[in-house]
Amino acid sequence: MMKWRLFNPEHDMALAAGTKGFTPPEAARGMRCWFGFLPAFWADEGDVIIVDDVTSAKQRAEGFQRWLPNVSFLSLDECRKRSMTEIPAGIDVWGWDDAIRWQLHKAAPRIDRILPEEKTIADIRRRSHRQSSIHVLNDLVGANDFTIGERFCLLQAEEVDALLGEWRQMVVKMPWSSSGRGVRYFRDRMTDREMRFVANAIRQQGAIIAEPWYDRVMDLAMEFTADGKGRVAYEGLSLFDTSHGAYTGNLLISEEQKYAVLSQYIDVGWVDRVRDQLLDILAKETVDIYAGPLGVDMMVVRHGQHNLLHPCVEINLRRTMGHVALSVARRTHGLFRTMRVIAGKDHHLLLE
Repeated sequence: MMKWRLFNPEHDMALAAGTKGFTPPEAARGMRCWFGFLPAFWADEGDVIIVDDVTSAKQRAEGFQRWLPNVSFLSLDECRKRSMTEIPAGIDVWGWDDAIRWQLHKAAPRIDRILPEEKTIADIRRRSHRQSSIHVLNDLVGANDFTIGERFCLLQAEEVDALLGEWRQMVVKMPWSSSGRGVRYFRDRMTDREMRFVANAIRQQGAIIAEPWYDRVMDLAMEFTADGKGRVAYEGLSLFDTSHGAYTGNLLISEEQKYAVLSQYIDVGWVDRVRDQLLDILAKETVDIYAGPLGVDMMVVRHGQHNLLHPCVEINLRRTMGHVALSVARRTHGLFRTMRVIAGKDHHLLLE
């Protein structure tokens, strides 16, 4: 059955805004345009990929055509016309928020019955608040002596300053933000500028998230899919790179090779144990609330003379670049080792 698929990388910013009329900044609009073809990597034959620029999407997809199914690239207006005679079996977006639901509703009101209810969108936004990951982190750290991590949701700038005095180095994050935006690193004492950032975050979003700075060795994530009925499936590991908090690329190697890489830093049995625990935790977290892809970001961190696993840096109730990497690796049959995203005035997806 044909589905509509859409890449909306501005999703996290739209969650922060929490309004139907959210207008993403130019950089996010550029990324949505340049990488609009991406859902073709996880689409099925006959699916429709909704894009802002059909010509650009087709050109971008040409370089990967040998690995992609036969899909149609259509604008929202063309989808509206198509909906007059054919309703899709479902809609797959990067992430659900008020803004993308409203865009799709305005463009094609006939598809309302397959859009998530507004209450569901509100639940997704609430669960995407970084506070929601605190009890998951606490449960995982409490159950495993090879883990590390603590996180607090604070309501006053003075509380942040007090913790910084205790930790000496910390990371503070706005409750909703994306790709390194809304994240700051503090050391020793808060400057006036840092105090203003915290105060503004609390005023805008009601709280600020604070956690100690950890000596990161490598980034990783576990990717899952929830069915919205209490069942969660594990999709695979993601080993990725970041620069200043922003995603830059993924390894496209097999699961066995990923374990071999990880084994240089930690006991890979830790990964299996945390994965099994997360399957139970996420099933309870997502039941009746969310159906779709999700990911849990983690870190291997240096602690004294040993490495430990930080098992829950973020929980993303949306598709992630780790999911993209898994899809690309399956489509390209292991021909490439890495996937890189080059962002700037122009954007490129590079397979090497």
